[in-house]
This record gives sequence, C-alpha cells and structure tokens, in this order.
Amino acid sequence: MAIEKKFQCTGDCKEKFGVGEWECFPGQPHKVETKKYYLADAPFLSKHDLEKDPDGMALRNSRTHLHVIPEKTYKDESGNLMRVSHPPLTFVKGVFETDNPMFQYYIERAKVDVGYERWFEAYHTPKQKQNIKDGQLVERTRDLERKERELNDLLAQAKANVKGGKPASA
Repeated sequence: MAIEKKFQCTGDCKEKFGVGEWECFPGQPHKVETKKYYLADAPFLSKHDLEKDPDGMALRNSRTHLHVIPEKTYKDESGNLMRVSHPPLTFVKGVFETDNPMFQYYIERAKVDVGYERWFEAYHTPKQKQNIKDGQLVERTRDLERKERELNDLLAQAKANVKGGKPASA
C-alpha cells in the first residue's frame, strides 16, 4: 500500500511526503508551513482571584506538557524489544507553534480542543477582553475615517476635473 503524499516540505528537500516519512534525510526532519495551536488550559479564575490578580498575570505564566505522539515499539537487529518515546509538547501560555509535520499530524488527531476561541475565553480576564474590544473598535473607526478621506479626495478630484472642462477619468 502506497503512502499518500500529503505534506510539502519547506525545508532542505522541498519534496512531497506522507505520514511516517518525517525526515528529509536521516537526522534532518522535514519542515512545513508553521501552524499555531491553542489550548484552553488556563486555571479557573474566581471573583476572589480577579480581585487579587486583576491583570491575570497568573494566567499568562502557565505551561502545559501534552503527550500526543505515541511510543513506537520495534525489534532491533539482535531481536531486543526497543521503545522510542517522544518528549511532550509544551504549550506556553496556552500556545504551541511548530513547523514540524509530525507534531502537527498528531496534535490534529489528538482528542484535545486546540481552538483559538476557547483559548481566548480561557486566557483573558473580563478587563482584558474589554480592552481588546475597545482597541478593535478604535482600529475599525480609524479605517473608516481613512476610507472616508480617500473617497472625499477622489470626489474633490472628480469635481475639479469636471469644473476645469476635463472629462472625469475612471
């Protein structure tokens, strides 16, 4: 049975490869496009915790070790049973970023919720969420004002062309 070539290496070899073919050549892992994974592993904050830590510093310093890559067992040349264990993936502040296709493959198949929305809800205090919303509102307002200025400039330019006897060009 042929292995489906579903990954594209962005590292040294630049070739397509499939599941289990994790190295360009021995000792050199493939690299793929970087992906970020989010884990809603922040500790629960009660109202009392928010009073003691209004900025949520305790949340920002979390680290979670997640074992998602299974152990591999095989027999070596002399018939001894060998096990290869992989170190856990460490989510710092609920975020893990990787360009390793093996990590991406196993994270995406693990029964772990690695979505941004749940992470955002878990990692931000109500005050932080409001600050982010306020910042987004200010940014949208600036964009609208900029677009309005551009449209007004274009309108003024078109009027000037019409008054000057020149046909307005599109």
